[in-house]
Amino acid sequence: MKANVVTRGAKAHVLGTASSLEDLLSCIRADLSTNQEWSRQQVIKRMADLGWIANVIARSLRKPRDSVRLSELVESEARFRTYLDETAKPPPARKTGMCSLRNRLIRYAREFGLVHECFRIEEEWSQIRMAVKSFSGAKAIVKDAVRIQRRPSEYSDADLNEWAEERKTQSCSYVYVQQAQSCFRTAIRSSGLEGKLPLLTCARRSPPEYLIPIRKFPRKLRTELEAIIKCANKNHYRQRVLLSC
Repeated sequence: MKANVVTRGAKAHVLGTASSLEDLLSCIRADLSTNQEWSRQQVIKRMADLGWIANVIARSLRKPRDSVRLSELVESEARFRTYLDETAKPPPARKTGMCSLRNRLIRYAREFGLVHECFRIEEEWSQIRMAVKSFSGAKAIVKDAVRIQRRPSEYSDADLNEWAEERKTQSCSYVYVQQAQSCFRTAIRSSGLEGKLPLLTCARRSPPEYLIPIRKFPRKLRTELEAIIKCANKNHYRQRVLLSC
């Protein structure tokens, strides 16, 4: 993919997908060094943080830092998270900070002209991301769609169900997953964006209609059925409470 030439500060930088992580750090250092708003100590601190996370990324890919291409930086989120979970095992707050630093490297790469297909996919989801931002759990679904590089026009019920199953294996409760899926569909429907997700079912679900109302059953049978339904509802409620704990 062709690299772009971008001017920041006093220098022009050329970065493409074949450029290395070391190239990116050099561009960042040069740019910050010419920024009048940054003190020398601030530049040193920022570069130390970015250099550290670049080393972690390189270890997750089992490569030296100068051999990690920017295409690998962008595409390796799943591998990076697996490395943190299975090898580095940082505390949750530190893990969040490490992921944020990785994302900052990617933002710098974009500012320095890196063009990648997943950036286009992220832009295609921007309108949907704005529509779901106030709905509980829905933003996580958009983020996952971008991660698996699925365009809105390609995103289907199967993808949403796969997201749900993955979250359940990550200790998310059944109630959270169901609510997130429902909120996501509601947000799409209420914002009129169903056309952007043609493979996803967003229609409001209505309860099935019974052919014969229970009130028309014989009294004895009606009493038995009502007792069974009442018992089933109690058991279902208890199960949902346990799953949400």
